[in-house]
Amino acid sequence: MGTSATRDEAMASLQAKKYVSVDRHDVISITPNGWLINWLMRDSQVSDPILTAKWEEEYKRISEGKDDSQELINATAQLVYDEFDAADKNWDTQKILAFYNSKSQKFDETRSVGKCPKCQYPVVFYHDKKNHGKYDSYRCTKPSCDFYIKYIWWGKPILPTNMARLLDKKPTHLIKQFVSKTGVHFDARLVMVPDEHHGRYYLKIKKERQ
Repeated sequence: MGTSATRDEAMASLQAKKYVSVDRHDVISITPNGWLINWLMRDSQVSDPILTAKWEEEYKRISEGKDDSQELINATAQLVYDEFDAADKNWDTQKILAFYNSKSQKFDETRSVGKCPKCQYPVVFYHDKKNHGKYDSYRCTKPSCDFYIKYIWWGKPILPTNMARLLDKKPTHLIKQFVSKTGVHFDARLVMVPDEHHGRYYLKIKKERQ
């Protein structure tokens, strides 16, 4: 629908409002926020495309001097008041929360690469768009949990398949061409080990025998 510029602008707006997410491979997913706003506005006049068509027709009539702009302003204000009244009467906080939580759980499970070793919640990949991927990482979806593993480790990315292995208490597949601080190249696997003193997990190099 519309021009490519219009579509790009619409998609950017949806992402900014966190109604959809786009991963590193340009796969679009509807977020829990997106599902929620769609559910809440399902019977609203505002979400009806016919309303937009009516407004466009009214704009045309106003520009031609056939209608008064104040009438449209008043009608729009009344529409806003009606929407607030409908929300006050029909929205149930507990139902809304239950719906959101169900969509959030499914969304996290879909993106999950495994279960957090600390709390068993799904672990997902977080893309750091603000800093162009500088702080990309795998993180636990439980807000109070601090588990995370950096995506780039010694200059090499930890792919989802390898992160899944780490969360399953297995070493990664062989990763080639690590570079040491002295500039030496080597192949190795990574293992995840607990830091019992600090309640954290960290990665450890497991070099291949020559």
